[in-house]
Parts: sequence; C-alpha cells; structure tokens
Amino acid sequence: MDVIEVDQDAPTPVKRNDYGVIADRYNEIEVGQALRMSKVYNITLFRRTLARFGLSPADTSVYQRGGHCFIQKKSETQMQPV
Repeated sequence: MDVIEVDQDAPTPVKRNDYGVIADRYNEIEVGQALRMSKVYNITLFRRTLARFGLSPADTSVYQRGGHCFIQKKSETQMQPV
C-alpha cells in the first residue's frame, strides 16, 4: 500500500443519506408528487437501497436532473423506515 501526502486536492467526505428522513417525507407526499434532494453518487445503488426499504420500480420513478435527485411516488406503497 502506498501512502501519499495530499495538500488541497483531497476529496470531500462522503455525505450519507438519512433514509429515515427520506422515508418520512416520501410517506407524507401524495401519489404523483416527487421529493427533491441533493444528487446521489450512484443512482443504481440508490434505487437498490430504496427497494430494500419496500419500494419497487413500479412504486417509484427515481431520476437525477440539474444537480438534484427526484423520487416520484407512483403508488400508495409506503417506504418502510429502518
């Protein structure tokens, strides 16, 4: 393993998503509405994580536009918080 000293080009810390807050907000909105949040690093992994919380692709539409991530509610299915 190589250790390299870095001055100012170090990457910023990863911002973690709070899925409890996402679940609460998602469960409050009406069918057809969407949540807007900051852009996620990997949309595919984010969709898989939402599936583990009970949301299938038939229940939501997840996409990114203009630096934001949108989760559109397509059914009455509730997201199960941890």
